[in-house]
Amino acid sequence: MESLETFISRLDECVEQEGTSNIVRAVKCALEDAVRNKLNLPEKFYKPCGEKYARRLLHKDSQGRYSVVVMVWDQGQVAPLHDHDGKWCVEAVIQGKLLVRMYDLLGRDESGLYSFKPKSEQVAEIGEAGCLIPPSEYHTMAHAGGPLTLVTLHVYASELEEMTIFRPEQDGRFREEKCKACYSDDL
Repeated sequence: MESLETFISRLDECVEQEGTSNIVRAVKCALEDAVRNKLNLPEKFYKPCGEKYARRLLHKDSQGRYSVVVMVWDQGQVAPLHDHDGKWCVEAVIQGKLLVRMYDLLGRDESGLYSFKPKSEQVAEIGEAGCLIPPSEYHTMAHAGGPLTLVTLHVYASELEEMTIFRPEQDGRFREEKCKACYSDDL
């Protein structure tokens, strides 16, 4: 079983790499190893949060280089189409199955509405990790079904404090909504 301290030490080493691609690749390996080695998370991080998926801060680097967030999803819970405010992210599945849909931004029209094109869809299972490197950061995430609560582990470049959510309009375009990336305060 991998301790949280060991995992954080490894992430500290990962973010010392040169260049975003190298950092993301190293973080992805660290996440996959942590899940494979059964990262020892406190039990409270496995608790669902009612109607919306839970988003809980596990660790914030004292130098601001990255943050680690645990998300818990009940069946039917979805993160709408959103970005990461220009920050890279690596996520791994600890429990359950995660459905990720990636989108290409086609543009913004004169009325301020955005157009997107579906790019890919993937179901990730326990131990699988994926990454987002801007400008390829537009995506949705959801519990992909099955009896287990979905638990995912996310490492962000610094702390994700805000993001843009894209709300669908009836004509297929999307309206942007800036929002704070809040943590669940249910514990």
